[in-house]
Amino acid sequence: VAEKNYALFKPQNLRSKRVFDFVTAVFLLLLMPLNVFMIKHFGKFISNWLDVLSGKKSWVGFTTEQNLKNFANAKRGILEPAENLKKFNLAEEDKVEAELNYARYYSVTEDISLVIKNYSLLGK
Repeated sequence: VAEKNYALFKPQNLRSKRVFDFVTAVFLLLLMPLNVFMIKHFGKFISNWLDVLSGKKSWVGFTTEQNLKNFANAKRGILEPAENLKKFNLAEEDKVEAELNYARYYSVTEDISLVIKNYSLLGK
């Protein structure tokens, strides 16, 4: 799969995504006293926070092994692009397709929206 066909993997979007991840991690550090009460599985949140801060993971990213294997620049996400559709119990191929659409039409505003809507799940 050619990464050049996906907006997510354009250099400026990779930079924007990393800046978003870093700035969000710093903001969440400032909110740490609240996070103890607001985020389920706080211990895992701390681990996720460190992984995002170090660049190993992203707040929003791929979770399907197929896409993680096919895209060299893909990062494992704490949240997945189809996070808001989980109540529909999507099949694996639907998750793969949702991630491809996320990569194809990437925008940092989508990441912001997913993190805000799923704030309590940042410790999953």
